[in-house]
Amino acid sequence: MIIQRTKYFADKKEEEERLHNSKSAAKIAGGAGIAVGGGLLGDVITKKGGDYLEKSELKAKDAGSIGKKLVDQVKKNGGPKIIEDPNFQNSAYVGTGAGKRVRNAIAYLKKKSRSSGNNNYKKAADRIKDAVKSVYGDKVVDNLGKDSIVMGKHNDADVLAHEIGHSNYLRSGRSKSIIGKAAHKGYQASSIATVSPIGRLGIAANGFHSGMKSAKLKAEGKKESTWNKVRAAAVPAALAAPLLVAEGKASLNGLKNMKKLGASKELMKESRKRLGAAWGTYAGQAAVKSIALGEGSRLAGKGVGSLIYKDKKKKDDNTKD
Repeated sequence: MIIQRTKYFADKKEEEERLHNSKSAAKIAGGAGIAVGGGLLGDVITKKGGDYLEKSELKAKDAGSIGKKLVDQVKKNGGPKIIEDPNFQNSAYVGTGAGKRVRNAIAYLKKKSRSSGNNNYKKAADRIKDAVKSVYGDKVVDNLGKDSIVMGKHNDADVLAHEIGHSNYLRSGRSKSIIGKAAHKGYQASSIATVSPIGRLGIAANGFHSGMKSAKLKAEGKKESTWNKVRAAAVPAALAAPLLVAEGKASLNGLKNMKKLGASKELMKESRKRLGAAWGTYAGQAAVKSIALGEGSRLAGKGVGSLIYKDKKKKDDNTKD
């Protein structure tokens, strides 16, 4: 017993350090988890967009040959590497900065686990890896941050061209489009702000605050500013804009590329329709729902505010009497 107590006091500092390291590992894992949850690994076609692509198909005779030309083109230009994964439900360019950060976080945690002997670091790394794998699969995990496109079940020429479009804007030196590159720079932040639970909470709070302020101004007999009237819808629309522009520019880039490679009019018509419809479902989910959330929260704020400020006005009037 004496030996145990002596050892406890001798190792107390070491135990505190291990606890601190464990918390640090958890923070890193949590941060990477948010990045993954926000859809920051690259372009991921939404379920509705994927459903549309699954129900439609390219019937043009040159669809296969144009797909092969696209593969040959990227090989000739030195990338991106195209990887097929039939089990992947979507398609994604994984060479983003966020993908690289997640990959580096996993590597850092494993290295820290070996150097410190603290297995909690390895557990945190495994949690991140498993979280990515559960959503995106093994091939995405293996190529995080690399100049690669993982093609899943939707591996037609138009989808591949779309993903190559993303890689052109996200990889330095591949495109001169200022708008395309700027939209892709804001792509990750826009994705978090528009799609993630944290972002949607912020949109709701902004709308609610707008409604509360509207009710307060009305109770005070003051005029509401134009900005306060529109901000519930304007803020989520602005947040979604880089995401939607990036998706649209990737499709346009891909379609132009297909045309240069000699795609037939029939293939171009089909591809425009398919990519446009998939983009439309993405826009509907990302922008329209966010705007509706903002406006709905504003109405809720006005309702709550009208009760609060109405009672306050009555109380103030009674005090004056």
